[in-house]
Amino acid sequence: MNNFLFFDYIISFLFRRQIKEKEELSNQLKRETLEDGRILKQKQESELKRLEKIKESKINHLKNLEINSKYISDLEKYKIK
Repeated sequence: MNNFLFFDYIISFLFRRQIKEKEELSNQLKRETLEDGRILKQKQESELKRLEKIKESKINHLKNLEINSKYISDLEKYKIK
């Protein structure tokens, strides 16, 4: 009977360890997914800022060329997505 308790203890220990390893792996995957999402969001924000700067530069260039404001207004209203 004593051997049975020992083996039962070993088996339960192994199961608990396997469950813990799976939980750690799942948590690591979640962290990596969140980090990937954060990086993609930063890249998107950076790209939007870059495009906004280009847009402002083009608008200023057109204004410096004294282009009629009615032609520029559509460009100014354009929302970069």
